[in-house]
Amino acid sequence: MDSADGGEQRGADAELSAELWEAYRDGSDLSVSDATDAELARHERDFWKGLFDRLVSDLPEGVLVTTAEGKLTHWNETLAEKLRIPQADALGENAYDVIGTENKAETLAETIARTNSVIKEDEVREVPSTEVVFQNYGVPLRAPGGTVVGAFEIASDVSKHVERQRELESLQERVSGSVQDQLAELSASVDELSSFTDDIESFATDETAKMDQISSEVTQQSATVEEIAATADQVSQAGDEAREHADAGEEAAEEAIGRLEDVQVLADTVTATMEDLTTQADEMDEIVDIIQSIADQTNMLALNASIEAARAEEVGDSFGVVADEIKSLAEESHEQSEEIESMVSQIAETSERTAAELGETAAEIDEAIEAVSETVESFHQVRESIAETADGAREVAEATDDHAASSEEVAAMIDETVTNLEDLKEQISDLNEVATDQYEQVAEIERTVDDLV
Repeated sequence: MDSADGGEQRGADAELSAELWEAYRDGSDLSVSDATDAELARHERDFWKGLFDRLVSDLPEGVLVTTAEGKLTHWNETLAEKLRIPQADALGENAYDVIGTENKAETLAETIARTNSVIKEDEVREVPSTEVVFQNYGVPLRAPGGTVVGAFEIASDVSKHVERQRELESLQERVSGSVQDQLAELSASVDELSSFTDDIESFATDETAKMDQISSEVTQQSATVEEIAATADQVSQAGDEAREHADAGEEAAEEAIGRLEDVQVLADTVTATMEDLTTQADEMDEIVDIIQSIADQTNMLALNASIEAARAEEVGDSFGVVADEIKSLAEESHEQSEEIESMVSQIAETSERTAAELGETAAEIDEAIEAVSETVESFHQVRESIAETADGAREVAEATDDHAASSEEVAAMIDETVTNLEDLKEQISDLNEVATDQYEQVAEIERTVDDLV
């Protein structure tokens, strides 16, 4: 603004100020018609001075007014209470000496007077003697000619605001520190979770491969068990057949024993007969006179011997020869009675020899019966062993069938476990992606917190 414009502005301000004075004057009891110009000037001066003093005292903020040299001319009660410095101790003193704000070389009023400018400070001022914090602004006081004669400064108490701001900053620092710590912990947890999920995913992959291998082995084992069960069934069937054959052998051996016992009875009978024949031969010498009768008896004996020889199968050949010879001797006895005695001797010898042979045959039959009895006992033991073997094979077959069924169930369970592991691996992969997203979010939060701090 140039000097002409400034003059016009001051002229306009003077007119407005005159209106204030005139309004006051017209509304008061002041007698204008009788007053001199000097009295009117004094009254107007008092009006403006009183207006200024009232403005200073009535403002709700702290107010101070200084000369251009910094001497205090006004100090309202609000400021006196804030700084705990009474007006009487402040007025007439240098403003900086009274206030002495920290880190400042002069008061704001002094700066305003020195620079002849309106100033509103963004920074706050702290007074060492108090805990009050001010944010100041002010205007220069100029004479009608524009010369700076002093400064009007308003000191707004922003202590509570600053305190809240500082508390907020402290809280922000604490929150930031806590958030940083929590973010660090969260980041570590995310890293740990990511590592853990990687380990679990690797473990699940390994376990899946192992389960596949186990499933294959169980399947093979199940097939092997089924083959064993089939073989056990065959063994059981073969045991049953062998037991049947053993039973048949035992029956045949028992039947052989019965037949041998019959032969033994026949042999005993023949032996007794031969003993009788020997006795009769010894008596031949006494019955030569009745040779014909003996011949008839001999024929009968020969007939009986033939029958017995036919029944005694094993010794029938030799005994039949004897019977034939006896028959022939009986026939010849009719013709050659003189040879009877000689023939009787031969018959006696033959009878004794036959009796001895029959005795030996009876002993052999006894031994055969004993051997066959032992064979029967062996068949019996074999049959029992075969029965036990068949029962054991049957039990093995049943057990292998049960084991095969269990193996199939285990294989099914392993297949289900493999499926579950596959699902778990997919879920872990999803969880790993979530952990990665969380890690990125944590990094973003850290950057945001750093920006806030």
